[in-house]
Amino acid sequence: MYLSLDKTKKYLLACSFGPDSMALFGMLLEAGYLFEIAYVDYHYRGTESDEETRNLLAFATQHNIYVHLHNAHYETKYGNFEGWARKERYNFFKHIYDLEKSFDSVLVAHHQDDVLETYLLQKRRRNRPLYYGMQNAIKINNMPVLRPLLEVSKSQLRMYCLANEIPFSDDSTNYDLKYERNKIRHEYIAKLNVAKRTNLLQEIKDRNANLENLRSTLKSDFDFSSPLDITKLKKLNDDEFANLIFMLLETRSLFRPLSKKSLIELQKMLSSAKPNIEWNINDKWMFAKAYKNLYLLPRGPMPSYEYTIDRPKKFQSDFIQLDFTTKTEHHGIRLLDYPLIIRPAKRDDNYLVGGYRKSVLRLFIDWKMPRHIRDIWPVFVNKSGVIVYIPRYRADYKKTLDSDLVIHLPFIC
Repeated sequence: MYLSLDKTKKYLLACSFGPDSMALFGMLLEAGYLFEIAYVDYHYRGTESDEETRNLLAFATQHNIYVHLHNAHYETKYGNFEGWARKERYNFFKHIYDLEKSFDSVLVAHHQDDVLETYLLQKRRRNRPLYYGMQNAIKINNMPVLRPLLEVSKSQLRMYCLANEIPFSDDSTNYDLKYERNKIRHEYIAKLNVAKRTNLLQEIKDRNANLENLRSTLKSDFDFSSPLDITKLKKLNDDEFANLIFMLLETRSLFRPLSKKSLIELQKMLSSAKPNIEWNINDKWMFAKAYKNLYLLPRGPMPSYEYTIDRPKKFQSDFIQLDFTTKTEHHGIRLLDYPLIIRPAKRDDNYLVGGYRKSVLRLFIDWKMPRHIRDIWPVFVNKSGVIVYIPRYRADYKKTLDSDLVIHLPFIC
């Protein structure tokens, strides 16, 4: 069997001592690729796990391949074992990948049967996935992950191991039919003839081609570097909306698709009469509806800043770019106001508007400023502690601000 990998690169092989990953182990050895092994012993199957660990280490030692070994111990408080184990091993792979800094990609031994099983699960659950079946190359935890065996069946991998005297073990939990994937594997995939398997693979290919066409159209209609127009979002059908949201999540490497229920909740949020609503995706990211736009934002407090400008001059930071050298006064700021402090607005700030003092927060609401922008929008404070200027916010402020003052919000999509 031929592996289409780069021999100038170094790989970290995720190995379980099953026939799939051990076949990939053997192919890498046979073709002379540069690689090391990452192996997790979950100590979940007693002496069976212990024997697999010993056999893997013996085979790797025989062929001078280094093994990164992680001992993990499951407890019932962790919940579902399969979910916990997947998180545990990918955290381990990430630890090695970041620590060693010598690996180009992580290799996993998913194969053609896995593609079919995943697709059938997606159909059964009526998912709207990022991709039907499995992709050859993805990122997990910001690591490049390759699946070089997706064209090869499980039976072929098993025969490869037997023909080349490569040791392996069958995980007994793979035969437990309480798991939905195992039921599909043994009661359906194993009984497919060549024609039915070929037809199913073609169905997957066709559905992915349709997905690609849909996303190409959405990409031409929406700019993911700017907030999304809610009026345009509400005109999309369910498939279009789901895929657009997945594409937006991909811009922040959030690859797990939202459930159908979550997508419905998000659509309800967009239709709400409330001007500002936040909806948490996970512990790091959230969607925020703000008036007519949808934002994808980091959770937690917005970054703070404070700059002192001692005289009219050019100044640039992550948040502000200005050039006050061309005129004596800029935006009503006089020479006697210096030194100026530029900082985010505070809750108790007020500002003179039309001869009347007005709460800055009330001013922001009147401008229909999104709530998350209120926390970082700059005010200019003179040497006496009085706010002498607040840049006017507009939904299209990037285009309408005077050229001598530009506000950057680089972390807001």
